[in-house]
Amino acid sequence: MKNNKTSYQILSTHLKKLQKENPKFSVRSLSLKIGVSHAFLTNVLNGKRLLPIKRLNAICNALKIDEFDRAEIKKNLFLERSGLESPIPLERRKSIAHEELLPEGHLHLLRNWWNLAILELLTCFKNSGMTKDDILLRIAVQPNELDISLNVLQQLNLISNRGNRFYKTDEHLKIPTRGPHPITRQFYKSTLTLAQQTLDKTNHADFEKRLITHISCAVNPEKIPAAKAKLAEALAEIRDILTDGECTEVYFLQAQLFSVLK
Repeated sequence: MKNNKTSYQILSTHLKKLQKENPKFSVRSLSLKIGVSHAFLTNVLNGKRLLPIKRLNAICNALKIDEFDRAEIKKNLFLERSGLESPIPLERRKSIAHEELLPEGHLHLLRNWWNLAILELLTCFKNSGMTKDDILLRIAVQPNELDISLNVLQQLNLISNRGNRFYKTDEHLKIPTRGPHPITRQFYKSTLTLAQQTLDKTNHADFEKRLITHISCAVNPEKIPAAKAKLAEALAEIRDILTDGECTEVYFLQAQLFSVLK
């Protein structure tokens, strides 16, 4: 393997985050949870051994890893075990290696969709920063709502204010959405409202900028876990395509998979 082993880097990132939240959470306790020796797991986390595929779900559950990172770990494990170089671009691998998982307490940022939009917009202007007026021109929020969000983001040290211009403090931030939670459910509902508003735009230019599509099908329930993993992997790959090069726009990319039966 010539480049970074992103599987162990992602695992190590999640472990370090949990240890920040709970200092008693050790590698030894994790090894007991997933049924491997402490020495073996230490080697896995240091990139000296490859995690057995059969242990993947156990360690992902223990570390509360979301579907996106779970899919990336699985994909890279298969590549690493095959001796193949990861298809993820080098810059993206570096991004994964340095991606900062925010504490789960930051979930309250999802109470307002524009908090994430502000962070992503500042990513587009990471060198020049943006004034409050600049942000108001790009995001449909009220001035008082923006003031509250900017204050919250500054208090959390996610953005800084230098000369009345706002900058994102870390380009690679990730808010964990682990399992069902009232705040994440509300966030997804609010983004569905945004999607409905987008559907109401009927001019050709707006149509060309969006993709809202649908598939209905009969389903084998045993295949749902594999389908979820594949869908998460596809979304991660689409994100990598969209973020390659100079970014000037902010999009929400989501997918839904649910039963319509009673």
